[in-house]
Amino acid sequence: PLFSVIAMLRARAWVRPLDLDVLHVNGGPGGVLLLRGMGVPVVYSLFHTYEQVVRHMPGHGWKAPAIRLERAAYGRADRLIASTPSTEASLRRIGLAGPVDVIPCGVSFDAFPRGEMQRDGGLVLFVGRLDARKDPGLLVQAFARVVARRPAARLVIVGVGPLEARLRALVTSLGLDAAVRFERFVGHDELVRWYQRATVVAVPSAFEGFGLSAVEAQSCGACVVATGSDGLRDVIQDGQTGLIAAREPGALSDSLLLALEDPALRARLGSAAAHHVREAYRWDRIVDQYAATYAAVARA
Repeated sequence: PLFSVIAMLRARAWVRPLDLDVLHVNGGPGGVLLLRGMGVPVVYSLFHTYEQVVRHMPGHGWKAPAIRLERAAYGRADRLIASTPSTEASLRRIGLAGPVDVIPCGVSFDAFPRGEMQRDGGLVLFVGRLDARKDPGLLVQAFARVVARRPAARLVIVGVGPLEARLRALVTSLGLDAAVRFERFVGHDELVRWYQRATVVAVPSAFEGFGLSAVEAQSCGACVVATGSDGLRDVIQDGQTGLIAAREPGALSDSLLLALEDPALRARLGSAAAHHVREAYRWDRIVDQYAATYAAVARA
């Protein structure tokens, strides 16, 4: 409590002299509670909710009390911005009836270009933190089924996290050591090269706030296979800009094999995805949406 009081006093001392028309807050629900009541309209951006964590993540039921905090805090904002329709729907489930604008994240296409690199014919790529929400273990189980049909297929896992040791053990137990490569840390340029080289980029997450790695891969022209989770089904149109699979090994392996075995399908999906993200997530369009929200809140 003492820390909260000190943080509020410092925030108020910083904000008041600025003579702001709108205050845009990012972070946890505490940010709204700290900065509300200063005579400045508050816009709050969020990428996922505790309700989504509790609903999608087994063993996280102990976080349910935080949903009440979200309801109380977000209800005090003048306007909420959700990064996807899935997150907006979650806000409605917890009882928030006020205005919510859905504004996605932007992507720098210069930073994630399509490139001219020849794609490897049997390379599946995973990029992300090795934790329960990203669920790389599901991908490894699905990939074991892929290798049973396509022995030359390979999986590259880019990322680190608390599940790394367990994931390596799973790879060994499934006899996949020769087919799976752990890259751990890579720089931006190397990451782009992996996106440009991969036959398929797999995103098996339990849920995503936005699915940024999927969008970055699509910007590079990759064929993305993802689970139909919150956040991912918002940025991938099944059969049009990627493939959506159920969150179980058999369904995911079927979609991976479909993409690996059909070059024409991969090319069509990758091209359509690159075109879509350049229209939907370009920064000038995102900025215009934020400006419209600010103007609406300032006028209210």
